[in-house]
Amino acid sequence: MRRLLSALFALLVGASSLAYWQRPSSELFHFGWEYGNLAEGLLRGHGLADAMARDSGPSAWMPPLLPCLYAAVFKIWGIKTRAACLALLGLRSLSAGLCLYWVLGWFPGRARQLGATVLVVMGTFLDAQHQLADLNDVWWTQLWLCLALQLSLQPARPWLAAPLLLASPASSLSMLFGLLPDLGRRRRTAWLLVAWTALAGLGWGLRNQLALGHFYPVKSNFWFDFQLANQLDDDGLITLSTVDTFHPIKANQAQTRYVKLGEAEFLEQARSQAEQTNPHEWLRRVLRRGGNAFWCLQSEVDEGPALDLSPAQQEQFQKWGWLVVKEVGPLWLFLQRPLPQEPASRQQARQRYQLGLESGRACLWAYWFTLFPGLAALYLWFTDPRQRRLVACYLGFLLPYVLIQHYARYQVSTLFLQVTLEVSAWTTFWRDRVDVQEP
Repeated sequence: MRRLLSALFALLVGASSLAYWQRPSSELFHFGWEYGNLAEGLLRGHGLADAMARDSGPSAWMPPLLPCLYAAVFKIWGIKTRAACLALLGLRSLSAGLCLYWVLGWFPGRARQLGATVLVVMGTFLDAQHQLADLNDVWWTQLWLCLALQLSLQPARPWLAAPLLLASPASSLSMLFGLLPDLGRRRRTAWLLVAWTALAGLGWGLRNQLALGHFYPVKSNFWFDFQLANQLDDDGLITLSTVDTFHPIKANQAQTRYVKLGEAEFLEQARSQAEQTNPHEWLRRVLRRGGNAFWCLQSEVDEGPALDLSPAQQEQFQKWGWLVVKEVGPLWLFLQRPLPQEPASRQQARQRYQLGLESGRACLWAYWFTLFPGLAALYLWFTDPRQRRLVACYLGFLLPYVLIQHYARYQVSTLFLQVTLEVSAWTTFWRDRVDVQEP
């Protein structure tokens, strides 16, 4: 049953992803943006470099394992070709099947396995924009997170902690949160996991010291992410408009500065500016991100079609920072902001944006990945001490995002962990109910 459900789910994910092959809104052929660019840099002999643009220099912007995987695929199927995209979709489908196989191993019994599978399928299609229409790190993060949970709940093969850090630092932190009870009891395997994690961070940090002149043990972009969410964004929740305007992965002034200065100097400037953040404003945004992680998830999509504009109008609105031109055409930015003397085209886009946020599907999506697993985690914490380690892993993964920068892609990357929490909570509730009813 477990193998059959996992195989069917892998096939479903693969076939469904192909439905986005020709859609203008599909992000598939961007190959995860920085990940694909770093992989291309590797194959062109530049090493882990050119994260934002060609010849932009060495980089530690992203952890190295996934760019290396993408580079291996590019080596066989060509750099950023359709064949390479198809191969990565196949690997992603395999990752989906492995994740479900791991989750189903938690729940013996056909009913619970079917229930967990239904929840995973519903979550996947409810969040199709991230789970199916993108080749970013969502599915890979879910796979690394399953490995992190396995290592923290059943510590074994400590050396796996090293590649885990180089694949997903947040998943590595999740593992460490789950290991806290064992660390307190001084269990040897738990401390070996910590040692391998530190060793991987040391090796990667030394590489970055040589390549960039700074010892970045995990990722180089900590201060930039902090500045983006706590100074440049409106309320601490990253949106597409914020990325298009301020992130160097897009063709904007930030990218120009990044290429001119190089990554290290660009990030040093971000650090000096981020250190001036008002602590009270930071705390307010942390609370806002906490609500986004545990109560109601906000979509990062805040752009809409800019219709019926002349070329001169488009150029003017671009200069004012209200509009961006993408493959799908011109788009209005920051639709949550009312602007004085808005053109009719923007008013219509804002109305469609608000209607989209209020739709039944959007409301279900907003709570599916936040409130429901949050309630399950809360219930398990107070009713089943044996599951507190699982809850700690969930909190450990989300904590850095709440403190620094959070948006929907990070949240939906915990789908399988969320389903594990929900089915575990239901199992505990049903078991307690049966125990109470028995004489």
